[in-house]
Amino acid sequence: MRIPETHYMGTVFEVDPVLAVDTWTMGLAINLEYHTAPPVLKPVVERKEEVQFHRKKITTKVTLYSGNYLLIGSWRPTGKAVYQEKDLMHVIFLTANVMPFGGFGLKEVVEPGAGGKKK
Repeated sequence: MRIPETHYMGTVFEVDPVLAVDTWTMGLAINLEYHTAPPVLKPVVERKEEVQFHRKKITTKVTLYSGNYLLIGSWRPTGKAVYQEKDLMHVIFLTANVMPFGGFGLKEVVEPGAGGKKK
């Protein structure tokens, strides 16, 4: 049996945020990998085995206002008997907030639709 390559397990979440000029809107590049069950060795031909991962992966780019929520994705989990016995769904929501910090030049935040009133 060969040793499989190393791979992170559980939830792997990567985000690359970009703050817009209005200091209220964010562009987010998101990469999410979620494992619904531990990996298993799957037999294949010629006495070889390969690792089967039960993973769901979402890669996307979104625009989000500070404080808002966004549904990123949904999936049916796999890899365990209970998942096949029941009609289960997993969903993931994302929220992000802009926190002003004087060191980055964000001394005042103007809320959208507030007519230029400062928060």
